Amino acid sequence: MLVVFALNETELKPGKHKILTREKSNDNLGILKGVISSKKGTPIDIDYYDIPLEIIKSPVQKESMRIISYAPNPTNGPVDLYYYLPETVRKVIVDVYDFSGNLMYQTDDLNNTSGYSHKALNLGSLKSGMYVLLLRAESSSATKYMKSIKIIKQ
Repeated sequence: MLVVFALNETELKPGKHKILTREKSNDNLGILKGVISSKKGTPIDIDYYDIPLEIIKSPVQKESMRIISYAPNPTNGPVDLYYYLPETVRKVIVDVYDFSGNLMYQTDDLNNTSGYSHKALNLGSLKSGMYVLLLRAESSSATKYMKSIKIIKQ
């Protein structure tokens, strides 16, 4: 499988582009599938030795922060939180509140760079019940992005 990511604002012009090289001309890389898309997620057709490859739909890049997944929920303590940041921010914070509005857990030890990230949370100190997890991304002066989810602690 071939996966190509554009990590800057470079735009490919229509036509053929050489994106891979190999040491010997008779080395077959054995690529059967590929993912290449524009910044907006528009798929781009890929040929390998003039044979069209099966296209795998790539995720659309978003302009806002997203919580990709969190599990298990309900939990007895550990929660794997996966999130996406569209840009690098100063700090990413997780707050967990009870339904009375009391802050019960907080950590700011999260990846603050753009892209997909993972954080293993340990909510074992919380009593059984329902909570609101708030994921905040702060710029230099204010909260830039904020998302919330409901967490159930068994």
